[in-house]
Amino acid sequence: MSVEQPTLTQEQKNEITDYINMYRAKHSAPPITYDDNIAVFSQNWATHLASTGLFEHSTNREYGENLAYFRGYGNKMMELIKKSIDLWYEEISLYDYENPGFSSETGHFTCLIWKNQTSFGMGYAYNPATDVVNVNQNVSPSCNIMGGFEENVLPLKEETPSVPIVEEPDDTPSNGNGIVIIEDPPTDETPTDETPTDETPTEEPKKNIIYLIENLLYLIRAGYRRRVILQSLNIIINELLMNKENIEPSKLEEVNRLYYAKYLLESGKSLYYVFQTVLSIFYMLKRR
Repeated sequence: MSVEQPTLTQEQKNEITDYINMYRAKHSAPPITYDDNIAVFSQNWATHLASTGLFEHSTNREYGENLAYFRGYGNKMMELIKKSIDLWYEEISLYDYENPGFSSETGHFTCLIWKNQTSFGMGYAYNPATDVVNVNQNVSPSCNIMGGFEENVLPLKEETPSVPIVEEPDDTPSNGNGIVIIEDPPTDETPTDETPTDETPTEEPKKNIIYLIENLLYLIRAGYRRRVILQSLNIIINELLMNKENIEPSKLEEVNRLYYAKYLLESGKSLYYVFQTVLSIFYMLKRR
């Protein structure tokens, strides 16, 4: 079965460009444009990875490069491209602006918002035989250049909240501190005993945990350091324990498996076994 290579429409290219530039704007980085020539290279490498089962950077030196890998999501091109961009940007939490420089833990983030870029291309490939998606972004000029981090990886802009200033009329109820008290208008609606929809509050903890596990799988697959993986694993365990009243008792099995993954990680076992253990938890949660 051959690898599928969906073609991006111009509208989709514009949407991806706007999505990337949204993150770049947060760091005073100028917008970049989509380059079809770069995208040819990006697509070829994404197809190579999807067809071979490899997950590694290309050997090119002309472009900067960000990679992402997903298994079990199906062929959801725009959703997974945006999720890739989100995951790359989330590495900001590990970047040390006091000591600017390259780290394998933050390289995707720094490449994404690198100020001195002007253009990029995106590649996407899906292997239906393995249900694997590979996403590849290449940028020009290249990124993560030694000695250029302080100049090109800028901190978040300080944003002034756009809260309108309202002068308080004399006859408007106030709490005495200049804050206007707005009472809810009366309504004719009465409470009903309607059956809750699928989007009930009890679903939120589960969705959040699944998202955290997806990110953990990405960290393992991308070869992050064990301490970063362990930190992510501890967050998931704490999240499960904090929300255990909203999760069925059977979820204790997931907690036990997470602790087993933690044991494997701390005892220096192969990350392959850690990945397989976490992956089994992911599928258990998805089936419920």
